[in-house]
Amino acid sequence: MALLRWVIEQAIRRRRRQVEAAIRNPAETQERLLLKFVRRAKDTEWGRTHDYRLIRSVANFQRAVPINRYEDLAPLWHRAFDGARDVTWPGHIAHFALSSGTTAGDSKALPVSRDAIRANLRSGTTLLGLCQQQVPGLRLADGRTLYFGGSIKLERRGHCWQGDASGINAAHLPRFAWRFRLPEHDVAAITDWEAKVKAICELALGLRMWYQKQNRAAHLRKAALLARRSHNPSLYYHALTALGLAHQAANPQKALAISHYLLSQTAGRD
Repeated sequence: MALLRWVIEQAIRRRRRQVEAAIRNPAETQERLLLKFVRRAKDTEWGRTHDYRLIRSVANFQRAVPINRYEDLAPLWHRAFDGARDVTWPGHIAHFALSSGTTAGDSKALPVSRDAIRANLRSGTTLLGLCQQQVPGLRLADGRTLYFGGSIKLERRGHCWQGDASGINAAHLPRFAWRFRLPEHDVAAITDWEAKVKAICELALGLRMWYQKQNRAAHLRKAALLARRSHNPSLYYHALTALGLAHQAANPQKALAISHYLLSQTAGRD
């Protein structure tokens, strides 16, 4: 376990250095990534149609590829449901993220490639690095992270799986990573948002028994007060988060106020 913690800490530090380098040269980084994606997709149907082989700059890309709407691209993307490969991205797109309602009113099925999943998992490492930067000395691998995302329960659609974007990412976490995250699989799979909020409230700070009492909010306030007096900022912030979740369904405005206070306290540590 000690070796695993060391590996995680090293990965977080390495990712922080990469992000810091990208921030120093944002335009250069974005162009490099764009051209990398163009090279990867040059042999797809879309890449051949738009002469990806000839693209060498952002200006080339802007001239070669028109601005498209979802309705223009959906017929191409959704051929993956029938097993099509190499349409707009190399290989078969096995996962689709369902958007929540939009101005058009309907949920949209958006392709999520293996490369996108890996990039999203790297962004999680980036977030952990930023947390470590905000609170120097914070040992992230010694505890567990509350992952407040969509359901990991996916449904089959033809040759693909579809569901919440955050659920797709969570379903692809390495097995060892589940040791460091909450909630567990059974709670993470809940699709009803209010039911998930209630279940996570019961788990937050190990207060399952406290939430069975009528004065659960008072217990959480006491926990936050004790954590603050003990100069334990991590515990203090988690107590406030739990308190916010406890009030979310009954009093959204109070939950929002608590969340804003939590963020202000975190920002004040810069």
